[in-house]
Amino acid sequence: RLGCALKFALYYRLTSNGMNIPLGEWNEVFDGHMTTIDLDLSAYNSQVLYFILYVQNKGNPNDAHAVWIDPMIWRP
Repeated sequence: RLGCALKFALYYRLTSNGMNIPLGEWNEVFDGHMTTIDLDLSAYNSQVLYFILYVQNKGNPNDAHAVWIDPMIWRP
């Protein structure tokens, strides 16, 4: 919707009680385009991670419509 402004972020934790560590943040507005996020997680191979998908409204809450579409972790 016109006026929609959001911050999407992806964080991880090494333990269930640990701190959120950012992997990336993306500011998005309604412009008819979707952002594809492709991150290399090979540095975390053999580690147990907890992922946090985060969205924060940065504009009018009546215009805010956020969705993570098909998040996945894929091994080649």
